[in-house]
Amino acid sequence: MPTAQKETQVARLRDKFERAVSVVQAEYRGIKAGEMDSLRAGMRAEKLELMVVKNRLAKLAAKGTSVEKLNDSFTGPLSVAISYEEDRKAHV
Repeated sequence: MPTAQKETQVARLRDKFERAVSVVQAEYRGIKAGEMDSLRAGMRAEKLELMVVKNRLAKLAAKGTSVEKLNDSFTGPLSVAISYEEDRKAHV
């Protein structure tokens, strides 16, 4: 992947991490693509975002954010679920 694309991905992910109220990491090994799509749709309906991340890019994006403390656990095949401040009011 060209460097410019990686820089864009890191910037977008950093923005998500900065706005996040909560971030949950989960290994997705064994989940089929269709199941992951269904899981994403269900989470989106609850105002949550689920994405598969490249560990190296996630570590770079987390640097300087409250998510940085998770950097040691960005290993293996991970998905990240994010809840944002503006969404929190919808769940209270």
